[in-house]
Amino acid sequence: MKRTLKISLLILMVILQLAVPLYMIKSHQITLQEGQQFKFKAAPVDPYDPFMGRYISINLEERSIPVEDIRQYRSGKTIYVALENAADGYAKVSGISFNRPNNPAYFKTKIAYIQNTFGSPMELDTDNLNPIPGKVFFVIPFNRYYLPENLAIKAEKDWNKVLTSRNNEVFITVRIHQGNSAIENVYISGELIVDYLNKVDG
Repeated sequence: MKRTLKISLLILMVILQLAVPLYMIKSHQITLQEGQQFKFKAAPVDPYDPFMGRYISINLEERSIPVEDIRQYRSGKTIYVALENAADGYAKVSGISFNRPNNPAYFKTKIAYIQNTFGSPMELDTDNLNPIPGKVFFVIPFNRYYLPENLAIKAEKDWNKVLTSRNNEVFITVRIHQGNSAIENVYISGELIVDYLNKVDG
C-alpha cells in the first residue's frame, strides 16, 4: 500500500513538473497570437551588462508614471500597468493600479522603486499630511529577447552602441493579452534585429 502511494505521488510530481513549463509555453504562444500589439522605444541598459547567454536585455524609455502621492506605493508591490497608443504610434502608460483594470491592454508586474519630484528616493515623513508627488518605476516583465547563437557575439558587441547612436531608431513590438506580455520583435532603423546584425561585419 505504501509503495503504491509513493509511486502515485512520484507520478503526480512528474506530471506537475511537466505541466508548469507546458502551461507557460502555451500562455506565451496565445499571447503572441491573440494579444494586442504595442510598440515601445528601447533605451540603453544600465548598468552595462546587456548580454546574458543567448539573449539581450531590454530596457524601455516608458518605464514609469507620475503619481500624486508616492506614499501609497512600495517597492516590490504587485501592480497592473494599463497601456494606450500615443499619437506618435508608441505605447504610453495610461495608469497603474493594485487591482486588475477593466482596460484589456495591461500587464502585471511589480514596483521597482519610487522617486519624489526631485528625483530622490522616497523618504517617508509621517508628520507631513500633504500628498508627496513623484514617479513610480516598474519592473519590465518583457526584458529578454533571445537570438540565434550565430548572432550572439555581434549582439553583445553592438547592442548598447546601437541604442546610444542618434542614427538608429530602436524599438520593440510587444503583444499584451489578459495581463500577459511577450516580445514579438526588435527593430533597428526599421529592420528586424536579425537582419540588421546579419549585415554587420565581423
